[in-house]
Amino acid sequence: MRGYLISYIIALALIGSLAFQTSCVVNEADIEDPSISSWSSPIDLDTLSSGDTFNCTASFADNRDLFEFSLAIAPININGGIAWEDQISQGISGVSCEVSIPLSIPLELQNGSYQLQLLAEDVIGNRSDTLFKEVYIQNSTDPNPPVINISTPNPAITAVVFPGGNLVFLGLIGDDQGLDEVTIAVHQPTGEQVSITDPIPMGGEMIYELAEFIQVPEISGDYYVEIRASDLVGNVGTFQLPVEVL
Repeated sequence: MRGYLISYIIALALIGSLAFQTSCVVNEADIEDPSISSWSSPIDLDTLSSGDTFNCTASFADNRDLFEFSLAIAPININGGIAWEDQISQGISGVSCEVSIPLSIPLELQNGSYQLQLLAEDVIGNRSDTLFKEVYIQNSTDPNPPVINISTPNPAITAVVFPGGNLVFLGLIGDDQGLDEVTIAVHQPTGEQVSITDPIPMGGEMIYELAEFIQVPEISGDYYVEIRASDLVGNVGTFQLPVEVL
């Protein structure tokens, strides 16, 4: 009987020891973050067209078990119009995996740059470093910029003006889908801006009759006047006229 009791106590001790070792393994802290092994598509700084579909392809890894990845899409420099902003999450598992998900670009987007942000998370909640890419999206429904036709001053020659004098610009500006705004600026030959008018809102007009007085600088020298017209999706048309201030 005594021998049986001793064997029983030893067995309990062994079971307790194994349970302790097992719990140590299970509860060992997972401090290693998952990683994004590769992100092959889309290509950074690529140009895409609205209405198209492209694949976001990436590979992920973790020392224990992956949980999900998320992709955020945000506009960078969109002024007005329709922008694309979205957050996509998808479950993943295992110590490594590759995903490729199709993304459809909305058709009526404003031209502009967008930032993509990719992140992975494991089952414990550890997160990878966030990776960034930038793509430019061109509106496919209206690829043509506004057209600027100036009749006065003569666009074929340099305009000559006295310091502080005025130049009158007459002409037509048109767009096949609708104009957004027009600005007129005076620049030095280096491109440095000297002055600019307030934006002239177009409100979607397809034809605009330009009639504007522009004052030139008080200082003699060479300059140029630039007229910029943008349409409703962000296409920009320009016209430049060299100016000599006597």
